Amino acid sequence: MGPIEDHARVGKMRPDPVQIRVPHVAAGVKAVPIVRRRAQRIAVAFCAAAPVLWAASGARAQLDTTPPASPVRLCWIHHSCGENWTHSVAADPYYGGNLGQTLNSNNYYLTECYYGWTYPGDPYGGIGDQTDTVHWPQWFNGTTMPWVYTNSAHYAWPSNSMSDPGGENEIVMFKSCYPCSEVGRSIADEQAVYNSLLPYFASRPDKLFVLITPPGETHVSSWQLTQQLCNWLCDESSGWLAGYPHRNVGVFDFYNVLSETDAHHRIFGGAVQHVNSPSADGYSPYHNGDDHPNSTGNLKATDEFVPLLNYFYNRWRAASGPTPTPTTTPTGQVSPTPTWTPTRTPTRTPTRTPTPTATPTGATATPTATHTAGSGAMVFQDGVSPSPSYGGTADVIVAADANANANLGGYGTLETFFEAAERRRILLRWDLSALPMGVAVESATIELYRHGGDAASAMDVALYCATREWVEGTGNDFWPPPSYVPDGATWGTCDGSTAWGAGGGDYDGATDYGNGPNGIIDLVSLPAGMSNGWVALDATAVVRAWVEDGEPNHGVLLRPLSGGETYHYFGSSEYGTASRRPKLTIGYGDGADGFLVRVNFQPAGAALPSGYCADYGSAYGAHGALYYGWR
Repeated sequence: MGPIEDHARVGKMRPDPVQIRVPHVAAGVKAVPIVRRRAQRIAVAFCAAAPVLWAASGARAQLDTTPPASPVRLCWIHHSCGENWTHSVAADPYYGGNLGQTLNSNNYYLTECYYGWTYPGDPYGGIGDQTDTVHWPQWFNGTTMPWVYTNSAHYAWPSNSMSDPGGENEIVMFKSCYPCSEVGRSIADEQAVYNSLLPYFASRPDKLFVLITPPGETHVSSWQLTQQLCNWLCDESSGWLAGYPHRNVGVFDFYNVLSETDAHHRIFGGAVQHVNSPSADGYSPYHNGDDHPNSTGNLKATDEFVPLLNYFYNRWRAASGPTPTPTTTPTGQVSPTPTWTPTRTPTRTPTRTPTPTATPTGATATPTATHTAGSGAMVFQDGVSPSPSYGGTADVIVAADANANANLGGYGTLETFFEAAERRRILLRWDLSALPMGVAVESATIELYRHGGDAASAMDVALYCATREWVEGTGNDFWPPPSYVPDGATWGTCDGSTAWGAGGGDYDGATDYGNGPNGIIDLVSLPAGMSNGWVALDATAVVRAWVEDGEPNHGVLLRPLSGGETYHYFGSSEYGTASRRPKLTIGYGDGADGFLVRVNFQPAGAALPSGYCADYGSAYGAHGALYYGWR
């Protein structure tokens, strides 16, 4: 899920002997040339990279690049660059590559594994977050792959233009993100990882596996070795697949295609053409100031890749026969819990089935347990504390740049995104009913685990007290179809139908919590270039108001106040790794010096709640009991 960058898609251009499609620049966006640095030429111990041009074995025969005759399920394992590539240019004019719609038009029905995707018993603690080269052996095995084959989640491409053909995913397409384009001083470790996958691929000739090489960063310092690795992966006669006995593996060199305008991997002149540019120097022309490839590069990749995919598919089907081998797979369906990805314009994501969580319909319960003197601390975190069965967290992204009917309460990721203006906020709420009754709140800290994003600039994030009931909902699609009826909060509504007082959520913007009469409870600055880890905010003032003063607990609102072209992804209550979900830690002491009445109605004959006294008045004694307690 990533923000749309608000600047022109531009790139270095030079005469190209092969005609490629050049997308139109979005209306109102001025294209300007990028000043491109040239790496200083230095002597190296091996030959300078030279153009490589070869055709796949037997490729001079007529290649079959026709789309499948009937819809084929394809699972796409990716992160932000794959998401952008998948998006349409209409939805994301700066990064979109039209891959999703082009796959659909070629009869491929798309499902996806993305940030936060997981499955029951996932031994890797949220494997959807783990797509670096070194992680692929965790995917391609008998534990994870059965869940991939039955996956139906959607993130970047929520609305296939065809009906789901049913059955398993026949094709698995996988890609690491741009940091993996840096290979260090040797490619031996990467080669070892890729070689380790072949035995699993060979054990499943009924599936087609398509490797997409990692796209390059704006500048790849190891570019000669990266190019060498990609050439080895693509060369079927003397490289990675030399001697491999099946036709169920294909490679698309995304890195090379984006390295220069005259670098290609495509069907050309009746053959598979893989050509490196003589001008390659590690600087890609297809970037707009960050490491995500821009729309021009992604569109070029789509044009070159999809005919190759058709060729891979037809070659595989011809070798494997018309009917895939039946397999035994899990009957349950994975509950993707992505959160991201949050890359630029998600999805992102609808058809997945989010893990059910407790969704309060209003303010959460106030403490009703027995008064306990003394001090202590309690942590509220779904699946962890106060007990592993706790599921009292509600959270949702409210996104100004999503469709009006987009509810994101079932999304595995929370996101703050600030472009030229604020785009995405977070609503959070915890059920605090397990807190001992009558305590005095001494401290309260909200912690969110950052697991990704683009920290291009520093971002100030402010914490406010929400002032209206809201519903989390179960949606996970930023761009649902018009027919979708949200079941929870959106940018414009608190529950899918009832309008907020102001777009983005109602909150207290006036109380002075020590930061001036602006309603800001705490303000944290996330620095440019920050790494992943926990982000903490002091919520003592508002939690004290809920617990000690009886104010309604509608939760909190997090707003990004600055950070041009910056976004941060945090684990949500649906995040695959429970220990990285949002948590609220409350430190408390003995509050016996105060007095607060707690009222609780129960049906007639109900047991006396712990910590309460009973009073049966004549007006209601026949119908129920009124209980009250104090501290």
